[in-house]
Amino acid sequence: MKPASTQTFQKEAKTDQLVPLFAYELLRDILIPEMLGNDTDEISYWVGKHIARTFPLLSNEEISSFFKEAAWGRFRISRTE
Repeated sequence: MKPASTQTFQKEAKTDQLVPLFAYELLRDILIPEMLGNDTDEISYWVGKHIARTFPLLSNEEISSFFKEAAWGRFRISRTE
């Protein structure tokens, strides 16, 4: 699979539809662990790594845009002092 650039991803995203929180939690907390069983953590790690390599994000603005387009919520950096 050829890596996609952030620009390509943004051009392909055609709507601002949000995934309902319940649907996201249903997949994350019930369906995926049921399908993957004891391998959930390891497979999730490798899938996350694949996503990061497929969509290289070079700035906080790109990260924020990606989270919005993926309907993963709002991305922001919290600074602790």
